[in-house]
Amino acid sequence: MAAPSVMSGVPLASGKGDLFEAFIRVLPFRFMPGWMQLTALGAIAAIVVTAWSIRRKRRSAAGKAAG
Repeated sequence: MAAPSVMSGVPLASGKGDLFEAFIRVLPFRFMPGWMQLTALGAIAAIVVTAWSIRRKRRSAAGKAAG
C-alpha cells in the first residue's frame, strides 16, 4: 500500500503503482543485481511500447482505409 503524504494524508501512488510494485515483487527481479533489473524492466517497457505503437498504427491505417 502507498505511504500517505505528510501534508494531506492522501496516498501518493495510484492503484496501478501498487499493482506494478506487487508485480515486481513476484517476479525474480529481486534476486538480480540492480543494473540487470533496470535492463530487464527497460526491455519489457520497450516491448510493450513497441507493441502498442504497432497496434495503434494498424488501427489508424484500417480506419483510413474504411472511410
